[in-house]
Amino acid sequence: MPYIRRNFEGRIVAFSEEASGTHDSTDWHEARPDDPELLAFVRHAAHSADPVGASDAGMIRVVEDLVDLLIERGLIRFTDLPSAAQAKLTERRHWRTELRKLSLLDDDSSVI
Repeated sequence: MPYIRRNFEGRIVAFSEEASGTHDSTDWHEARPDDPELLAFVRHAAHSADPVGASDAGMIRVVEDLVDLLIERGLIRFTDLPSAAQAKLTERRHWRTELRKLSLLDDDSSVI
């Protein structure tokens, strides 16, 4: 069972997975492992601890756009890329197209 500590505003400021020493203090309280507030705190802490990893999604999109631009300008061919890269780019293009379709459906349904 995780243990959490809150600040004076009631927000979680720390957590521990270990009961050792933390549960004896009045500052620490048991929390459910699936508590949405605890999960959000842990996600935020992980995101803050790895600023390089946090920017990876944006960087991936930059690389995809760069590859598309190089192909468009004829500087490389899609088939010049390693097969694993081709597969990954094809998969991402597929999912981006699917998400765009869903977005368009949502936009159309709001007009009705």
